[in-house]
Amino acid sequence: MVEAFAFVHDSCRIDDDADPEHGARVAEFARRLVHRKTLPLLPDEMELLVRA
Repeated sequence: MVEAFAFVHDSCRIDDDADPEHGARVAEFARRLVHRKTLPLLPDEMELLVRA
């Protein structure tokens, strides 16, 4: 989980300063990675990652 969080954290930022929507973009990005089996997470792990 820590590795998954580190991998996606800030990956969808469009600004180094205020970017209040980056969390939603990262959540969608992570969901796509899990769906494509690029990021191997169980459903409970995915939910935890999205909430983090």
